[in-house]
Amino acid sequence: MLAILSLLAVASAQQVSQPYYEHTYEELKEMGLLQRLITYNWKLELVTVSFTLAYLLTHFLGASYNARLVGKWVSSAEEVLDKQFASLGCSVKEKVVKDDNEHYTYFATGRKNIESLTVRFTLKPRHNLLLLVTETILSFFISSIEKSIDSVNIIVKYNDEAESNIDDFIWAIVNKDGMNQARIENYFLSLTKTSESSKLPTEYVFMSETADITEEVYNDAENSGLTSSPTLLKYVAFTDQSIVKPTTLEEAASSKKAILFTNFPSTASELKANQDLLTSFLSLVDNVVENVKFRPETLKRVKKTREAEIQKIKKALDEVQKEELESKRVEEQRKERERISKLSPEEQRKIEKKRQEKKQRKQMKQQRVR
Repeated sequence: MLAILSLLAVASAQQVSQPYYEHTYEELKEMGLLQRLITYNWKLELVTVSFTLAYLLTHFLGASYNARLVGKWVSSAEEVLDKQFASLGCSVKEKVVKDDNEHYTYFATGRKNIESLTVRFTLKPRHNLLLLVTETILSFFISSIEKSIDSVNIIVKYNDEAESNIDDFIWAIVNKDGMNQARIENYFLSLTKTSESSKLPTEYVFMSETADITEEVYNDAENSGLTSSPTLLKYVAFTDQSIVKPTTLEEAASSKKAILFTNFPSTASELKANQDLLTSFLSLVDNVVENVKFRPETLKRVKKTREAEIQKIKKALDEVQKEELESKRVEEQRKERERISKLSPEEQRKIEKKRQEKKQRKQMKQQRVR
């Protein structure tokens, strides 16, 4: 932004300061310092400084506003988390780590069934007003450009004992507003089927591999706090599969986690609703670890889905390997042709004769096999 303003300022420099430059060198030389300062037209400098200060002010105000949003969330959430976790914050010196003006990270650990709870905040680029306005306008005309939103992504990692007690499965409650985007951004949701239910508010749907997974995981009487605020919850999910589509067998290995993705609470009532949401989420995590067990038939279907995905990965890896071998073969042939081209004509004829004899023997062998 400053670069654009500077270009505009330089372009108009000569016109703005023209009266000063109409004086000859001798006339300017005869003037005193004070007279030169009075004669010079300072409009260009004033405009440049004004724009620079305005940019710095909006940058500071936007960055400060984002920091305050995160601070309010943490202060409110810790009323719940302080009762649940032994240790809160990323370190002793700073509870929240600022990655940049748009991204912050918060951490909690020391709880039954949970090794860690990681909170990642993503905020609008308020520190860069030009980018924010441009992005917002373009999002209305270009589908590939998404409008920035303030969001909170919470990922729970189980401890070893809890993870060993959980069956492999994928299950989620997803807000219909953003359902397709959630499926695009989370590979594991692409393995599920969508189903509406009277147990949920109309704004939400279940996404799971089988219907009986939902029956086992969700109890509308105990878990209603999850969906009590449609303006907040984007989705809550439990999965043993990765968020990003795996391309290797190592990436496809089971990695169990629970995810809570929400909009950023901005009002006092939403902050209170966010506390209830966190409480319900952690309660559901405990229930999944301690009580949820699936029938053998369900586990067979779940296993079959994962085996099918692994076969896809193996096939893709085989294709890549074939392409690499073919590329290597072509390169070796090219080098061999270059080597032969540098030989004498007599040596080239001998090599060609051997090649033809080898080809004939191969053809005769094939005919005998037939």
